Amino acid sequence: MKRILILTIIFISLSFSNVFAQENIVPDLPNIGEIVSGFEVIEKDEISDYNASAVRFVHQESGAELIFIQNDDTNLVFSVTFKTPPDSSQGIQHILEHSLLSSSEKYPGNDVFFDMIYKGYLTFINAFTSSNYTMFPISSTSEKQFFAASDAYLDLLFHSSVLSNPNFFYREGIRYELENEDSPLYPVGIVYNEMKQYVNDIEYSAYRKTLENLFPDTPDRFDSAGKPDDILTLTYEQALEYYHNYYAPSKAKMFLYGNVDYRKFLNNINQNYFQNAEKTKQNQEPASQKPFSQLKTATYEHPVGTGSETENQAYIELAYGLPKGISFDEIIGLKLLVNELFNHESFPLLDTLRQRDIAAQFQFFYDSNTLQPALFFQAAYADESKADLLRQTIEEVLQDVVKNGINPELIDSIVSHNALAAKFKPESSTKGLDLIVEMTNTWHILNDPFYGAHQAEHIEKIASKIDEGFFEDLIQKYILQNPHAVLLSAIPRPGLLEEQEAKLQDKLDEKKAAMSQEEIESMVQKTKDFASWDAMEPNPETIDKIAVLTVDDLPEEINNTQVDEEYIDGVRILSAISPVPDAAGVQIINDVQNINPDTLEYFNFYTALIGRISTENYSQEEISLLSSKYLYNKTFSLSPMSITYRSDEYRPVFRSGWFYETSQSENAFNSITEMLFRSELTENNLDMIKTIIDEQLSFCDNYKKNGVQYVVQQAQSIFIPSQRFTRFFSGPNLMSFLEKIKKDIESDPKSVLEKIDQSRKTVLNKKNLLVLFAGPEGSKTKFDQDVKAFIANMSDTPLSDEAMKPFDYPSPEKNNGLLANTKVQNIALSASTKDVLPYQAGLSVIEKIISDELLTPEIRFTGGAYGASIHFYLSSMLAFSYNDPNLTNTLEVFSRIPDVLKNSGYTQKELDQHIITAYADYTTPKGEITFVLEGIQNYLLGKTIQDQKNEYMELKSVKLEDLPILGEQLAKAFQASQITVYGFPDTIQEHAELFETITDIR
Repeated sequence: MKRILILTIIFISLSFSNVFAQENIVPDLPNIGEIVSGFEVIEKDEISDYNASAVRFVHQESGAELIFIQNDDTNLVFSVTFKTPPDSSQGIQHILEHSLLSSSEKYPGNDVFFDMIYKGYLTFINAFTSSNYTMFPISSTSEKQFFAASDAYLDLLFHSSVLSNPNFFYREGIRYELENEDSPLYPVGIVYNEMKQYVNDIEYSAYRKTLENLFPDTPDRFDSAGKPDDILTLTYEQALEYYHNYYAPSKAKMFLYGNVDYRKFLNNINQNYFQNAEKTKQNQEPASQKPFSQLKTATYEHPVGTGSETENQAYIELAYGLPKGISFDEIIGLKLLVNELFNHESFPLLDTLRQRDIAAQFQFFYDSNTLQPALFFQAAYADESKADLLRQTIEEVLQDVVKNGINPELIDSIVSHNALAAKFKPESSTKGLDLIVEMTNTWHILNDPFYGAHQAEHIEKIASKIDEGFFEDLIQKYILQNPHAVLLSAIPRPGLLEEQEAKLQDKLDEKKAAMSQEEIESMVQKTKDFASWDAMEPNPETIDKIAVLTVDDLPEEINNTQVDEEYIDGVRILSAISPVPDAAGVQIINDVQNINPDTLEYFNFYTALIGRISTENYSQEEISLLSSKYLYNKTFSLSPMSITYRSDEYRPVFRSGWFYETSQSENAFNSITEMLFRSELTENNLDMIKTIIDEQLSFCDNYKKNGVQYVVQQAQSIFIPSQRFTRFFSGPNLMSFLEKIKKDIESDPKSVLEKIDQSRKTVLNKKNLLVLFAGPEGSKTKFDQDVKAFIANMSDTPLSDEAMKPFDYPSPEKNNGLLANTKVQNIALSASTKDVLPYQAGLSVIEKIISDELLTPEIRFTGGAYGASIHFYLSSMLAFSYNDPNLTNTLEVFSRIPDVLKNSGYTQKELDQHIITAYADYTTPKGEITFVLEGIQNYLLGKTIQDQKNEYMELKSVKLEDLPILGEQLAKAFQASQITVYGFPDTIQEHAELFETITDIR
C-alpha cells in the first residue's frame, strides 16, 4: 500500500552517469571556527556509509546554514529547504513550491523550472512539499552545469517573479476563467487539479482525516498540499504574506554534496544571495497538542461514484499521538518497532489480525513528517464494523508481547537487514539525494541533521537494549498506556462523488449569477489576458544562462563489461567482476515462452507466496527471518525480456534477483532455495494462502485506482506485445484469475494446491535456465559451488508438446473509455509506428521537443493538468496526460503533435539543447554492481560497444532538416491512432461518441 506523504511538482529524475568527474582534487575541509566566504564552520562529522566527511556552516551575516558532504561522488547535489508549517488547508506551501520556480529577476521566463528540465544537463530536478517543510533539490554530474543550475534555483527562491506578477500564482495555484459571457465559470489551476486527484484516494483522505482528529489544535491538522475546496478560497495576497514570513535567506537550510569545489560554491552564493542579507527573527515554534484523556472515534464518508463496489472497501486508521521532544533513542526504537518489527511476518501482529478477518491489507508506520510524531496502524479493504476489533486485537497482541518479550532472533534479523541495506546504499543512482532527504527530515523535525546520516549505527545501538526491556517499555508507554489516540473509519459512499461535483457546479453557477455585467466582462477580459500572457515565449537569455553545455561537451560512457560464459550442469552462466568488496548481485532467469498461460497464471500467484509460507525445513516465522537477514532487494516476477538488441521480439521469463554479502553466499542461496523449491503447498499453509489471495485482490484494486499507470499500460498494450504479456499478469485478467481460485480453494483446495505445485515444477526447470552473476574478484569459486547446489533442485524434464503451443496474449479494447472514481482524467493516445517511423535513439530528442513546445505549455500551463508526456518505442508511440481536467481539448492538442515537427522553426542551437537533455536516457548513473549486471545483459542481447557508440551518434546527429520528415511520418502513424481515457464518468459519458467501448472499472 502506498503512503502519500510528500507531494511533488512533477517527478523528473533525469539520471546521468558520472561523466564529468572532476580532475582537480577539491579543497581540504576547513576546521571548526574557520570562515569560508562568510560561512563559519560550527560542526564536523564522518558519514561512513557514504565514505564522506561533512562540515556544517552558518552564514555569519544572514544566519543561513549549509552542510557540505564531501566524498568522491561526481553526481553533485544541492538543496535548499525552508520550514513551512501550514496554517490552513489552502495549499499555500504547495502552490508557492510550484510558483517560485517559474521565473526570477535574473532568470526571467514563463517557466524556468521546465526550461531546466528540457534544456539543462541535470541528474535530478524537483521540489517537495512535506507536512512542515518545503525542499528544493537539484543535481548534475557536470560541475559547470551544477553551478549554473544551483544559481538559478537560489535566484528563483529569493528573487522570484511571482512576488510581483500574480499570473504565476494563478497558473500554478488557482484562478477562475470565463471564456465568454454565456459560458460557465470554472476554476483552473495545476495544484488545484492535482489535489482533486489526491483527495479521491481513500487512503490519502483517511490519513489526512486521522491527523485532523489526532492534532486538532496544531498545524498538523492542516494539509499543506491543499484541499480543493479550500484552495478555491486562497488569494494571491495570502500567498505573498506567507512567503515573506517563511522564505527569508536567514531561514534557509542548505546541503551541498559530492566531489565539488565547495570554496568556489560558497563564494558564489555568499556574494550573490547572502551577503548583506538581514538576519531575521526565526518563526515561533507552533504549540504542542494537549494530550487526550481518552480514545477519540470518528467516521468519514469517502466519495465514490454511483454503482461502485463498497463491501469491505473501508479504511480503518488507529493512530497514537506522541509528544514533542521524545529522546532520540526512543525515536529509533519506535521506528524499529512499528516500521519493521510490527510489519514483519514473524511478529505475531499480522497473523492475528488476518485470522480475525478484519481487512485484506495492513500497514504500520511511524510518521515522522509531522511536527509531533504519530504511530499509525492502518487496515485497508476493511469491514468497517470491525474497527474496534482492530484496536482490541492490536492491544491484545502487544500486551502479550510486553508480557513474554520480543523474539531476540527477530531483532537480530532486523539489525542484520539494516546493515545489509547500508552496504548496498551505493547501488542507488540518487544516493546523495537519498542521504540529503534523510538528513533534511531530522534537521527540521528533530533539529539534528546528522542524526539522519547514521541510521544503521543508531539501530545497532538500540538493538543492544533488547535484554533491558527497552522495546516493551516503549509499547507500554506510547501505545498501551497512551490515551492520545484516534480510531477512524473511512467508508466509501456511492454517489457522493457526483453529489460533490454537482454542489461545486451549483456554487459556480451561483457565483456567476451574482456577478454584475461589468464583473462578467472583466472576468472574460482577464481570461483572455491570462491566455495572452501564458503564451509568452521562453526568454533566450535565460536559456543561455541555464543551458551551459554544448553537444561537443557530451561524453560517451561505454559499458565495456568483460563477460565470462560457462556451463554448470548444463546451465548457461554469465558472470563478470564488480569492484564492490564482499557484495554481489544474482539474477536467475527461467525462459517460460513455451509454457501455456494457464500454468503461468498459477505460477504467477506462486510468486506471491514465495517467502510468505512455511517450507519443508522452516516455519513461516523462520524463513521470514532468514530472508531478512541474508537477502537484500529480492524480487520474483514474470516479465518480458528482449531477445535481441532493438527487436520487438520478447521472451517471457521468470526472473529471480537479489543482492547479498559474498561472505554469506551459502546462507543467501540456502534461503532462496528453501523459498523457491520447498515452500509447502499443503493445507498447513491454507489459511495464509487464502489471506494472500485477498491481499492480491486488494493490490489489483489499488492498481485500478492509479489512473495514469492504468491508462498507460492499457494504451501501451494495444501495440506492444511484451506489454500485453505484462498486463495479462497484472491487470484485469489477474483479478479474474484470483477471484476464480478464491472460489476453487474453498470447494477443492487440494486441486488448487496441486496446480500451483505443478506450475512450480514446470517453470523451475534447468532446461530453460540462465544465471547472471556480478561479484568481486575471488568470489566466483564459492558462487559456483552454491549455484550448482541450487540448480540441483530443478527438474530437467522436457516440456510436453501440448505445453509448447504458442500463445498470443490478448490486446485491450481500442478507443476505450474507463469509468473511474476520479474527478479528473488520465488520457492516452497511442499509435503504431511500424514501417512508418524507423526507430533510432534520436527519437528521444523528438520527445523533448514535443513536450517542451506543445504538451507542457498547452496541457499543463494552459489546460491546468498536472502533466503530459510522450514516448517512442521500437514500433509505437504513446502520448498521455494525467490529473487533467480536460478531455476534448487535450485530444485536440495531441492531434497537433506532428505539426510541431513539421513547422518547428528551430535553430540548430535550440535543437542542440534538446539533444543535450535527451542524452540523459543513454548515460544513466547506476550502482557499481548494477552497472556490471547491465553489461552482462548487453552481452546477452548482442548489444556491442559499437552499438552503444551508434546510439550516441544518433542522438548527436539529429538535424533540423530531419524534423519535418519525422513530422510527416508521425502524421501517417496518427491516422490509425487509438485513445484510452480513464476519467470522471460524467465526462466520458458526455463524450461517448469518442469511444468504441466504455468500461466501468469501479
